[in-house]
Amino acid sequence: MRRRRLRYYRRQNSEFAAMLSMLICFVSVIRLLCSLGIGAALDTALIKLGSNGGFVNGALEAQIGSISGSYEKALTSASSLAAAAMAEKAVPPQQEQQQPTSDAEIVSPAPKADIVLRNEPENQSPEMSYEPASEQLHSITFTRKDADSIEYTNATAYTPDDLALLTEPLEIDFSVSGPLVLIVHTHTCEAYTQEYLDQYDPSDSWRTTDQSCNIVAVGDELERVLQDAGIGVIHDTTVNDYPAYTGSYTRTFEVIERNLEQYPSIQIVIDLHRDSGVSESGEAVATYYDNNGETTSQVMLVVGTDEGGLPHENWRENLKLALALQATANADHPGLMRPINLRQERFNQHATCGSLIVEAGFAGNTLSEAKAAIRLFGESFCRFILSHQESQ
Repeated sequence: MRRRRLRYYRRQNSEFAAMLSMLICFVSVIRLLCSLGIGAALDTALIKLGSNGGFVNGALEAQIGSISGSYEKALTSASSLAAAAMAEKAVPPQQEQQQPTSDAEIVSPAPKADIVLRNEPENQSPEMSYEPASEQLHSITFTRKDADSIEYTNATAYTPDDLALLTEPLEIDFSVSGPLVLIVHTHTCEAYTQEYLDQYDPSDSWRTTDQSCNIVAVGDELERVLQDAGIGVIHDTTVNDYPAYTGSYTRTFEVIERNLEQYPSIQIVIDLHRDSGVSESGEAVATYYDNNGETTSQVMLVVGTDEGGLPHENWRENLKLALALQATANADHPGLMRPINLRQERFNQHATCGSLIVEAGFAGNTLSEAKAAIRLFGESFCRFILSHQESQ
C-alpha cells in the first residue's frame, strides 16, 4: 500500500511539473505576442472562449484531470500571471521621421487646433453599411448659409464666389448607364499609423505595398458604400508610386485615360490619398472627428487650377462639385471636413468635369479612423449623387 501511495504522489508531482512547464511556456508566448502588438486580438479571442483564468484552468483540467487543492492554488497563481500578460497593451512601433517628398506630394497642414499627436489607439465602432433613406433623396438646393459654411486654404490668387458656384448647374450627367465614379490612387502605397491587426511591412515611412493596410483599403470602403447605394463605381488599384515615386501623376493619368476609354460613362474621378505632416519632433500628426462617440479622421478635398501654367479649362467645374460635396457633408456631419484646399497645380483634374483629390486622414491617423471617415463622406457623396439622379 505504501509503495502504491508513493507511486501515486510521484505521478501527481510529475503531472504538476508538466503543468507548470506548460503554463510558463503559455505565459512566455503571450508576453512575446503582446510585445509584437497583437495582444488585443488575443485578448478578444480568449474572452470569447471564457474568462482568462477560467480558460487556462479549463484547458489544463481537460488534459490532466482534476487536481488536489494545493495544485489548484498553484494553478490560480499561474493563471493570474497569464491574465496579467494578456492585459498588457501593445505599443505601436516607433515611426521613422518622414523623408521629404516631391512637389507633387500633397502636404497641406490642417488648422493648428485640429492637429493632434497620435498617442494611444482609440476604440472603434463596428463597420456599418450605408442604406440611404428615401426621405433624403429629394433634390438638394444650397443657400447662403451653405456657402458661408465652406472654408478654404487657398494657395492661389483666385477668390471664388461660393454661392454663385453652388447654385450653378453641374456639367455632369448623373443619368448615365454604366459606372459613374472612378476611384484611383496616385500614391497607392500611402499608409497610416499601425495598430493591432493593421500591421504591415513598411516600404518607406508610413507607406506599404500591402493593399489591405494602405490607402487602397480606404478606397475599397468608399467603393462599397457607393455600391450599396446602387451607384456604379470602378476602383482601379494599380500601383502608381512604387518602386518609383517620381512620375506617379503621369502614370495615374494613363490609368484614368484607360478607364475613361473602357467606361465612357464615367463622370467623376476621385484620386484618393491620405495626407502627411510631421511635428517638430518627427511624429506624424493626425486630425480627428467625433461621430457620436466614434473617433474618425477628417476628410479634405483638393482642387487644382490653371494658375500653375498648365491648361485646365474645367477647374471651376471641379470646384463646383467640391463645393457641393463640402456643403452636403457639412450639413450631414459638421466637423468632418477640413477646409477645401485650392491649389495652383492641376493634379490630372483636367480629365473630366468632376475630378477631385480626396484626402482621408493623416499619416498619424489609423486605417480604421480613415475608413470610418470615408464611410461618412461616402454617405454624403451618395446622397448628393442620388438626389441628382432623381431630379434628372
